[in-house]
Amino acid sequence: VQNCKAVDLDEKAGWAEKQVHKPDGYKRKTDKNNLWSTNAKGCKIHGGGNNNGPVESATYGANNHVAMGLISLSSTDAQLTDLSSLAGAEGDSKKRHAAKAFNKLSQPALVINTIELPDINALKNLANFDATLAAAVGASKPFSGQEKEQAMEKLYGSKDPDPTTMFWKKLKTIKLAEDSHGVTKGTQLDEISNLPLLTELETNYTIKKAIQRNSPTAADACNCSSAQQKPEEKLCNEATGDEDKCNDLKEKGCIFNRNTKKCELNKDVKAQLEKANQETGENDGKATNTTGSNSIVI
Repeated sequence: VQNCKAVDLDEKAGWAEKQVHKPDGYKRKTDKNNLWSTNAKGCKIHGGGNNNGPVESATYGANNHVAMGLISLSSTDAQLTDLSSLAGAEGDSKKRHAAKAFNKLSQPALVINTIELPDINALKNLANFDATLAAAVGASKPFSGQEKEQAMEKLYGSKDPDPTTMFWKKLKTIKLAEDSHGVTKGTQLDEISNLPLLTELETNYTIKKAIQRNSPTAADACNCSSAQQKPEEKLCNEATGDEDKCNDLKEKGCIFNRNTKKCELNKDVKAQLEKANQETGENDGKATNTTGSNSIVI
């Protein structure tokens, strides 16, 4: 059986001699110079002629592909496919499946762009930063000098953190102010793993804030007295969207409208206040545009 040969994938030179057949199996070949047999059952699977082996003479000279085409067996050799040759080889019927797997695994990793923020010193030079800083910390006017530094410390912290890290850390701890899209009130943003849901929540929040921001401007543009909010009415409107906060203002005459999600002044209370104002001759003050209070410092 010394002349019997089989494929040994550890051997890079092709076929290697192995004693893979028992003496009572395929007929032994004793002639080392003639490894072919046209009549007896030779040891070599791929042989020429009608050798009565497992693979008949019809396969003589043809290549047989195994392992999804990564190994090609011929009558004289075994060829291993270079993986780099699989790129774009999905049209090859013999290697199609291996090529698809290779091309899929070869795709570049998804790159996620993150927000890069300027450092604190660079923020000072941004347009309208002073006014935005004042609005962010609830001040009535912009800061200057030491007060500005103290306001920035209040907003950014006493240390000198990396603004990008600080931004994402703050963003993760933001909690939902109300139930929305099946997510309960008080849920932190970093607890929401569904990206489409998180995007929808952010979009609705942005739209809601835009509506709230533009409402006072619309009232100022109207010359009618009904558009000028009373102090009590303004107090109720500030609790719009927050039922708990609105309920806390019941003593002020506020009621929460669940259909419109607005906190409104009770009609009876509003009528009494208007009557009292008419009797005392008190003039209503115009609403103040609070757009700046909704600004976000980045």
